[in-house]
Amino acid sequence: MVRNQHGFTYPLTLCILILFSTVLMIYTEQYLTEKRMLIETEYIQKQDYYIVNAMKIIEKTLSEHGKTNNTGTINFYDGQVSYVLLDLTDQLWEIRINLKTGIEHREFTGYAYYDFELKKMIKWVERN
Repeated sequence: MVRNQHGFTYPLTLCILILFSTVLMIYTEQYLTEKRMLIETEYIQKQDYYIVNAMKIIEKTLSEHGKTNNTGTINFYDGQVSYVLLDLTDQLWEIRINLKTGIEHREFTGYAYYDFELKKMIKWVERN
């Protein structure tokens, strides 16, 4: 029985090949998942950066010059923010913000409320 090893190497080789393929597939799937997460995180960070900078620019413009235009756009490297000012009361204005970023032109919409007496944004609401 010790000398009769016919057919022993094929099942052993097949098991090793299946094990190696499974481990390789797991690592490949993990790499692709992390890469997708990195791209999505980068997009979210870029979106937040553009929104915060747009809000600072709009707030600074409104506090220095008041309401000069009802609409406007702010261009960034990889995006464009357009906004519309609406009067809610004499002291409170609503700012509707629409951000388009990336090659796919993903859209983000948000609302901000600007208090004319305090000369600053008092509330921020994200729609998406």
